[in-house]
Amino acid sequence: MQVVLLSGGSGKRLWPITGEENAKQFLRILPGGESMLQRVVRQLRGAGLAENITVVTGAAQRAQVLEQLGADTVQLITEPARRGTFSAIALACAYLHFARGCSPDEHILVLPVDSYVDDDYFALLASLDDALTTHASADMILVGAKPTYPSEKYGYIVPASGEDVPAVLRFREKPRERDAAALIAQGALWNCGVFAFRLQTLLAQSRRRMDYTSYTQVRTSYEELDAGSLDKVVLEQPGITARVLRYGGAWMDIGTWNTLADVLSADSFGNVRMSEDCRRTQVLNTTQLPVVVMGAKDMVVVVSEQGILVADKVRSSYVLEMLD
Repeated sequence: MQVVLLSGGSGKRLWPITGEENAKQFLRILPGGESMLQRVVRQLRGAGLAENITVVTGAAQRAQVLEQLGADTVQLITEPARRGTFSAIALACAYLHFARGCSPDEHILVLPVDSYVDDDYFALLASLDDALTTHASADMILVGAKPTYPSEKYGYIVPASGEDVPAVLRFREKPRERDAAALIAQGALWNCGVFAFRLQTLLAQSRRRMDYTSYTQVRTSYEELDAGSLDKVVLEQPGITARVLRYGGAWMDIGTWNTLADVLSADSFGNVRMSEDCRRTQVLNTTQLPVVVMGAKDMVVVVSEQGILVADKVRSSYVLEMLD
């Protein structure tokens, strides 16, 4: 099975310390001093899934991927332009088929790098190879995590039954809290952003939108591909069949400050002094200026040359809307 890692985003919801050349997946602030990218690759290796990894990233981030993973660890391709996940995955599939010689029947596993999960999650991902064979009639198999609260920030998958790998009935993207609670009552799962499929599935979908016979052609005409997500462009279209593999363990998307704060390796980074009465508060300072925080509870404080964020943890997930 070929593994494709999507590592092209900049993580705007982690303003003000992230940007095009300092994207969230490269920040070495997780336990052990790891970045998101390094942690995912390490966990893939532990599950026996690291033999064939292709990383899709932006041109400005190429050097950081190589620096963090090493030139011999993964195959690396860069997007000619910033697009959605459908275009990025289509580009990777064209590369695997034309440049790497992968058969159209090859199984492909696509996942993001900003999920924070235990090692048993990756053992589950390894089982997707067999699941694709068992459920050969499905165009794709997804992974859904059991929700722990009605989040407004995650997408939801509604399964058609209580089977271990049921058919997908429908999707719901980032509902309001009340609607999320209703979905959970119906047995909905958080969408983990994982896709498993046969290579021919994506080759056929991309060729419906662009006539190509080489990887070079896809790169040259890249902006002809749909700019949307794979979910919207493919999965939600009539005639596409999908199943979902259930994950019962803890799953977290650490793309926002309130979720990332829960897994940071320390409460403070940089030139920071916190009073002893601070509780459940994390402070990051990338400048040389001293930052003093006193009596803060359930807060995130981030100081950089680009700006300053002072926020309640729950409200911090709305930083992008506030900036807009």
